[in-house]
Amino acid sequence: MLTTIFNTLMPVFSVILLGWAAGRRGIIPLAHCRSLTSFIMTFSLPALLFKFTAQVEPQVLMNREILVSFTVGLMVIYIITFLFYRFILKHNKKIGGLASLTSSFPNFAFIGLPILMGLYGEESLIPVIISTLVGSLLLVPLTLIFLEDEDKGEGSKLMATGKKVVETFLNPVLLAPLVGIAVSFSGVRMPQGIYSSMALIGDPAPGLSLFAMGVTMSGYRIVISREVVLMVFIKSILSPLVMFFITMAMGIQGILAREIVILGALPTATIAPMFSMKYGLYNMESSNATVVGTIFSVATLGGLITLYS
Repeated sequence: MLTTIFNTLMPVFSVILLGWAAGRRGIIPLAHCRSLTSFIMTFSLPALLFKFTAQVEPQVLMNREILVSFTVGLMVIYIITFLFYRFILKHNKKIGGLASLTSSFPNFAFIGLPILMGLYGEESLIPVIISTLVGSLLLVPLTLIFLEDEDKGEGSKLMATGKKVVETFLNPVLLAPLVGIAVSFSGVRMPQGIYSSMALIGDPAPGLSLFAMGVTMSGYRIVISREVVLMVFIKSILSPLVMFFITMAMGIQGILAREIVILGALPTATIAPMFSMKYGLYNMESSNATVVGTIFSVATLGGLITLYS
């Protein structure tokens, strides 16, 4: 049992720790890490996602159980958090949207991918890709709507929101698997050399992304507040419980049910603090919730792996 946990989590968190040490010692300055992150998000990870989706059978990608599970689960967590922040904590809708994104969007690509592949093999890419698409298509545009300037007129506000949603779809991490899905459904057989090229640049993405996350975390000063604890609790405890009950209600069993719950238990995706930093709102809370949640996930993910073993 301990061997399974060690062999699954050790590679993931040791690379994060290595990145953190490199950042703390100044071996990789934060300014350079931004360039590395840009490379991963613009080239490496999109190449990996395209390579896999383009070669997968269409019926595999249109898995109703995964689509429904994450559509319902992510939206339930997002809405619960948003209502709590708006009507209990009395925050405005911008902070409510940022807190909801921080509490509901798991780190599917950077942490979920290597963990599930370590546990269940390459087929685990399917729930990772589908869940990433669902989260990006639902939670990101919804958060952008809340973040729009309330002082703008309805017309300009609608146009600005629409522009940002279009920009979201053009993000390489979202666009690459969509193009791959289109290739898969078209039945076009692409030359093997294209997939080999994608593999050269895409296969290092999981390791590079974990290292970059560690470097980024080294630049944060951890401050644990009531709202940081709240977001970590929602993301690490409530979210996997919601996904568990959804799999029970839908009758999903076996490895797929385990993958869905584990993905729900992942810490927050880095897109949440990136949004906070860009809009100059709730940055300290969102960043600390991401860092603390990532550290705390060693216990929650270890517990789930033990339970499912």
